[in-house]
Amino acid sequence: MLPEEIKKNVVIRADAFQTSGSGHIIRCLSLAYYLVDKVSVFFICRSISDNLYDKILQMGCQVIIIPTNEKGRGYYYKKFSVTEIRDAIETIGAIKNLGRISCMIVDHYELTAIWEKRISKYVDKIFVMDDTADNQHFCQYLLHEDYTPLIEKKYKGLILNNCKLFLGPRYFLFRQEFFDIKIKEKAKVVRKILVT
Repeated sequence: MLPEEIKKNVVIRADAFQTSGSGHIIRCLSLAYYLVDKVSVFFICRSISDNLYDKILQMGCQVIIIPTNEKGRGYYYKKFSVTEIRDAIETIGAIKNLGRISCMIVDHYELTAIWEKRISKYVDKIFVMDDTADNQHFCQYLLHEDYTPLIEKKYKGLILNNCKLFLGPRYFLFRQEFFDIKIKEKAKVVRKILVT
């Protein structure tokens, strides 16, 4: 999925709030699965549940919490509670000791071009995972994996002219367990399909 030139050290910025966002972490874990054997992968989170925190560690990635509490884990917030600028400052503080970051992957509804412009001084490339097409982004790569008619036109004026787009279901990030399912018997005729 990621272009070869950015497969070195990767930082993923995503959160899971009490009311929403765990899907962002799960989607990022799907991508991290393919990266963790090749690069160092760091997740930076402001809000995350204990079970997702543990899943990240079990995969072999590191977790950096902003801001850190006395237990070293992040608070599990109900919603995003700081400005993009404040989050960018704290994220920069977290990555400064990691050396140069080849790619920052961002999967977050609240972080837009305002945040990405500040971060861009500290990373080689920014890869945004988006499914709304309603915010401006300052990135070199953008993934929108949903099927949305005329989606490329919706991004016109929202992204850099040289941004490489990965649009549509052919770029969908399936979790590894879906590939591990063994089908015992193939159905001869498909009568009904449920798409959700």
